[in-house]
Amino acid sequence: NQYGWGGITHRKVLIDTEPPETFELEVDNAGDPTNPSPILHFNTSDSLSGVEYYEVKVGEGDTIPITMAALKTNPYKMSPQAPGKRSIIVKAVDKAGNFTPATTDVVIEPIEPPVITNVPQTVKPGDTLTIKGTSLYPDAVVTVFVKKEGEEVETRDVGTDEQGNWFFTYDKSLKKGTYQVWAEITDNRGAKSNSTEKITLAATLPIILKFGEITIEYLTIIITLVTLLVFLISIIFFALRQLFLWRKRVKKETKDVEESVEGAFKALREEVQKQIEYLDEKAGLTQAEKETHDKLQEALNIFEELIKEEIEDIEKELK
Repeated sequence: NQYGWGGITHRKVLIDTEPPETFELEVDNAGDPTNPSPILHFNTSDSLSGVEYYEVKVGEGDTIPITMAALKTNPYKMSPQAPGKRSIIVKAVDKAGNFTPATTDVVIEPIEPPVITNVPQTVKPGDTLTIKGTSLYPDAVVTVFVKKEGEEVETRDVGTDEQGNWFFTYDKSLKKGTYQVWAEITDNRGAKSNSTEKITLAATLPIILKFGEITIEYLTIIITLVTLLVFLISIIFFALRQLFLWRKRVKKETKDVEESVEGAFKALREEVQKQIEYLDEKAGLTQAEKETHDKLQEALNIFEELIKEEIEDIEKELK
């Protein structure tokens, strides 16, 4: 300094190579094995440089640093955990970077799963899937899983009411195929249940006609056949009634009936082929579909001949 050189000063430099003292971890779940966020109690000391902070790692989660000041005023509370066993590692780190680990395990038990009380027994493509259920937990969140065969799982959350009941409506129209649905619940503490059993649903077209091993599954065909049959029976009944009242008029009506029958059967044949092609959404017929188509056509031909024979008998009576 401005006065010249001073005297020699000595300072003792200490090197801390010793880790903090060993310590134990205590898990406090408040007597509830389903508690998803137990409190961890831990504390230790370091005689040389002192403990600077702790590191906490739960299961596969991130390592979280905790300062000494924070730990003194607030015990460490775990974030909500899913059911299962978790390994807990806490490291006490001193100011020289030395550390002492402590480990323990905690088991989080699941809460009771929700109950699916109502699910449709049969569904058709284009239907809306609705599911009803109940649970032990009001104001909780039910997660519903929907998986179509060959596709990814989709999840939707619905809330429970004050009685623990819940109602789910899938926001997509069902496509033809097989579906699986199941659910799990999370209460207002963040505690979770295990999943319910998976329920399998098949969205299929209704079975109406079967020839050997070949099955036709489409409601339009049966509607068309029934409608046509009722129409033909009504025409025949009307023709017979008119036969006894106005013989001349019946001759003309019989001719109209014959033309109507021919037109109806022609339309029905076209509809049958179109609906069979619609089943697999491909143009043209496979071998199995062609066999089915031919058998249907044969049945329609027989039925058409019977109707024509009845009409011819009526015409003979009018001569």
